[in-house]
Amino acid sequence: MNPRRFLLGLLLPLILFSAPSNAQDSLMSATRFQLSESGVLPAETHLQWPEDSVKITDAHHFDLLTRKIPIITRSGNLGGASFNPFAETGSFKLLDDGFNGFDPYLIDPLKNHFMLRNKRYTSINYHLGSRKEQHIRVRHEQVIRPGFVAGLDYGGLGSPGDYYRQLNSVRNFDLFTLYSSRTGIYSLYASYTSNKVLNQENGGIISDSLFENAGSKVDTKTLPVNLKNAQVTYKTRDYLLQQRFRLVKTTAASDTASGKRNTGIFLNQSTWWQRRSHLFESAAASDSSYFDYFYNDSTATYDSSFFNDLNNRLSLQYHWQAGNGRFLEVSAGIANQYSEYFSGDSTAYWSTTSATAGVQSAGPVWGASADLNMGMAGENSGSYMFSATGYYHPDSAALHIGIALCSASLPHTAQEQFYHSNHFIWNRADDNEQRTDVKAFLSIPDNEFSAEVEYLRRKNYIIYHDYDFMPSLQSKPVNLMAARIHYIQQLGRFGFPLQLIVQQSDDDASIPVSPLVFKTGFFYKNRFFKKALNFCAGADVSMASKSFVQGYMPATGNFYVQDQKKTGDYPFIDLYVNMGLGTAILFIKIEHLNSGFSTRDYYAAYHYPMTGRAFKFGVVWNLVD
Repeated sequence: MNPRRFLLGLLLPLILFSAPSNAQDSLMSATRFQLSESGVLPAETHLQWPEDSVKITDAHHFDLLTRKIPIITRSGNLGGASFNPFAETGSFKLLDDGFNGFDPYLIDPLKNHFMLRNKRYTSINYHLGSRKEQHIRVRHEQVIRPGFVAGLDYGGLGSPGDYYRQLNSVRNFDLFTLYSSRTGIYSLYASYTSNKVLNQENGGIISDSLFENAGSKVDTKTLPVNLKNAQVTYKTRDYLLQQRFRLVKTTAASDTASGKRNTGIFLNQSTWWQRRSHLFESAAASDSSYFDYFYNDSTATYDSSFFNDLNNRLSLQYHWQAGNGRFLEVSAGIANQYSEYFSGDSTAYWSTTSATAGVQSAGPVWGASADLNMGMAGENSGSYMFSATGYYHPDSAALHIGIALCSASLPHTAQEQFYHSNHFIWNRADDNEQRTDVKAFLSIPDNEFSAEVEYLRRKNYIIYHDYDFMPSLQSKPVNLMAARIHYIQQLGRFGFPLQLIVQQSDDDASIPVSPLVFKTGFFYKNRFFKKALNFCAGADVSMASKSFVQGYMPATGNFYVQDQKKTGDYPFIDLYVNMGLGTAILFIKIEHLNSGFSTRDYYAAYHYPMTGRAFKFGVVWNLVD
């Protein structure tokens, strides 16, 4: 670490993202708040993708982790690493560390949601499964006084898995506070977030055929695995501060009665310090046969990577807001990202200064936004990220439409650029990855119908191969087209949900996907005991067509392409019962009911079978004061 450069970066009065944009009067209202890259905005003005209209809430809203998302590979059971090769462009950062396999299990400091309807709000979510699987999530918010809120989150996951050496443990914690002065001149959001993942790594089972042909009475814990004494420890620490100062107030006092508020010129300052570490350890000599070659000793491994990242941003913003949901927001500023990456005995530094600009506007039935981050100086100058969204949903019509666009030229992640351990060494300087994502959306909420079409394009994309597990640059563009339909047919108290996904990659050797994915089923809903008890019971059936599943290298945390095994054309059947009483919800579920009834052709990754039949139950209890 270079302490002088790091300390200098910490003290720079530059920024990260726009700070809270709705100050005192929004904080004192009964509004749900959301934290985004542009700060804390009231839900009625924050431009976001209308996800609520595409969820089949009755059929699967207790699947805490959607393990069957079609192009997301997951290694093993809950808590194992996952990888989405066509994930949406991440946050505003121009450089990422690259260790994103456990992101679905982590608390994201940019995705904090506030429920400020009362003085106190507590939510308890507890989930218990067979084989001693447990999940717990507790959230508490408290309004200390009008304009001052504090809270915390705690999460824990423990999953022993179905196979030997597959214990996964996740712990999450964050503290946060939101403050706005009574005059609205100053507002602040601050948080501390901690995540820790401790997973045993077995490298997958040695023989797929032994698993597939073992019969219905097989004890999966006895199947031979590749690694006998390996584990991964992954930690993140995030320190986030967002501030907003009102420099000029342009709303006259007489305008307040007409609904105008928060109009003026603001100075936004934000700082985000992030620390990540990824450590793979194996002390058993028997594990050495798993790796083809070594650069150091052959009886132990210590693959370690550490990433420190400091983001600062300073911007000037004009904000105009009136009644009926109308507002306009224009901002421009400067940002700096300083990153340190340590891999084995090697160290790298990056420092990039970029210009930022953004505009958001909305009316009663429409909204649009655009944001740009352009690297101007430093190691990643010339890199950029541009995104734009728009939606239209008239109150008088049951029709919602939207479009989203993202175009980016980004440096490869720190890990993709170089990596040093006793198993793998690479040092690369490739051209920026080019990304284009376009999505169009339509929904008819009254008919519980929605549809999406999406086009994704990647050029200069890094993939890993099964013959050496080393990074390889794909200079030829890779394109993916996908169409999705979500629909629920209601017949009295019965419902028949359907999710259908059709997708095609023009390079299956680099990005293999299932051409057809569907999920369907049925449910029954009713109210009992003078409508005090909400009851829902049903079944889900999901299936994906065959495709080459990706493999997983636990030492580096990377997924790789392989052409030895296809998986798919296998139905997953789940049964569930949900019961709601007051502010509490109880659920009971039998997951993968048909496990062992037919050929075992269900894999999350190459040599990593998915979990078998499991019984789960839990409670969600919201306490409101």
